[in-house]
Amino acid sequence: MSVDPAVHLAYVSLHLVAVGVAGSLSYWIGRHVDIPGRRWFVAWMGSFGCWSLVSAVSLLVSTQPVAAVLFVLWVLVGLAAVALTVCFATAYSGREPRENRLCQASAGVFVVLGVLAVTGPFHDVYWRSGSFRTDPFPHYAIEPGPAWIAAILFGVVAVLIFGYYFAELYFRSRRQQKRAVFVLMITPVVGFLPLVLSVFDLLVVSSYDHISYVGVINALGVSYAVVRFGSHSVGTVGRDAVINHLSDPYIAVDRQFRVVDYNEASEVFAEPSGIQLGKPLAETVPALADELLTETGLVEPTDILTLTAGDHPRHYTVTVSELTVHETATGSVLFLNDVSDLEASRRRIAQQNEQLDAFAGTVSHDLRSPLHIANGHVGLLKKTYDDDRLEEIDAAHKRMGTLLDDLLVLAREGTQVGETEPVRLDTVVEASWQQINTHEATLQTSDSQQLAADPTRLQQLLENLIRNAVEHGGPEVTVTVGTIADGFYLADDGPGIPEDERAEIFDMSYTTSPQGTGLGLHIIHQIVEGHGWDIDVIESDDGGARFEITGVEWIDHTHSPVSAS
Repeated sequence: MSVDPAVHLAYVSLHLVAVGVAGSLSYWIGRHVDIPGRRWFVAWMGSFGCWSLVSAVSLLVSTQPVAAVLFVLWVLVGLAAVALTVCFATAYSGREPRENRLCQASAGVFVVLGVLAVTGPFHDVYWRSGSFRTDPFPHYAIEPGPAWIAAILFGVVAVLIFGYYFAELYFRSRRQQKRAVFVLMITPVVGFLPLVLSVFDLLVVSSYDHISYVGVINALGVSYAVVRFGSHSVGTVGRDAVINHLSDPYIAVDRQFRVVDYNEASEVFAEPSGIQLGKPLAETVPALADELLTETGLVEPTDILTLTAGDHPRHYTVTVSELTVHETATGSVLFLNDVSDLEASRRRIAQQNEQLDAFAGTVSHDLRSPLHIANGHVGLLKKTYDDDRLEEIDAAHKRMGTLLDDLLVLAREGTQVGETEPVRLDTVVEASWQQINTHEATLQTSDSQQLAADPTRLQQLLENLIRNAVEHGGPEVTVTVGTIADGFYLADDGPGIPEDERAEIFDMSYTTSPQGTGLGLHIIHQIVEGHGWDIDVIESDDGGARFEITGVEWIDHTHSPVSAS
């Protein structure tokens, strides 16, 4: 029989189409799309393209020797495609093919069957006989041998492995992703359909092996899954990295910023059509993309984001993490921590603090004015009358003034500390000493080291410590300031603090002096806390009180003696 031009052209054209599809997809994904096992995919799809190319060339030869050589080459490329099917499925599911035993076994089978194919003309193991036919077009036909049957079984096993790995992904996937995984899972199975039809003489040319067409079928299936849904495995790995039922929003995107996974909590940002897998972040979650997506990629915001979730504004902190598979960057994961309740509390506290500050200022002004008037009258009375009761009134006024000062410090500053800077300890100690009526007390200090502190608040701390020492130690008390390994101390030779009371001395209500406000030591504790330091009170070497402030950052270690009285 003669060659049928129409059938011949159809078969050659189909092979060339398969070459184009496989080659184009291999190039496009290799250069522009991030999927796990991308290099294995390029090799896998490339092998199908080569297989189809050899098939097309084989249909154009006119002599048996050339057809026989091309047939052996066709067998080798086909075996490579089968082995790479296992490797790609392994890599795409998150495993390492070079360490996978199934991939290693596939490579071994490829080598054995490849050797049998190359030596096929010298034995009957791979095929018993081969002949060059021209009906209805030129092709090489064989009578299968045991190795040929083994090669078919090799392909079947590869498809089963492929299906197993993708079935595993299928049951781990979100509902929207299952369609993509299902397509990838059944594609190789459909690819074997031409072979099955050929075996049952249901095709035009039953003597021709149609299995190489599995390449174009696989290419079309993968194209659909990748283009429509993006990289499925990016979403799977991202989901494995967090709790499946995370209460805060979570969205994973690939390197093209297409959404590949999300959880139910993130659906509060969805447009009426909902978040759609495979769609760009800017298209399916525009509010989030407007805040995070820049020309250089996703940027983690430094401030709290306010986004509309449903019908209400919500506040979020956002963490952007790079997602990698086998040390290859494949996308990013967005974690949004809903801090709406905390933000509401922060704003409420800020408003209360403003009100408290305004109240403290008003009270201070309204109380100080009559207090100044009262002090003025007491001063005039002292010039006219010599009465001890006037001294008691004057002391009460001074105590009220100190109480007002302490209340203002608590209301307006609390634990707040401004910018820290290098401060000489001895300089601040001297300045604090000058602000206190120390009577006949003596100051001893031998350190001029610099520490990192807020100068104003550090002076407040030292003033309160010195005032406390003078009030409790008497007018001739000796106050010593020195340094220790990670801080400094202030000690006195007064009566000290009983051990059973040391745990409560920083409470707001604690005082043992009739003139004390009970706020001074509490303010000290707040200033220490604001700097991130610690404070402890023990007995001094002279039996008095010793306050140790630790956790201090020293700037240098110079020393110079200072003494004042």
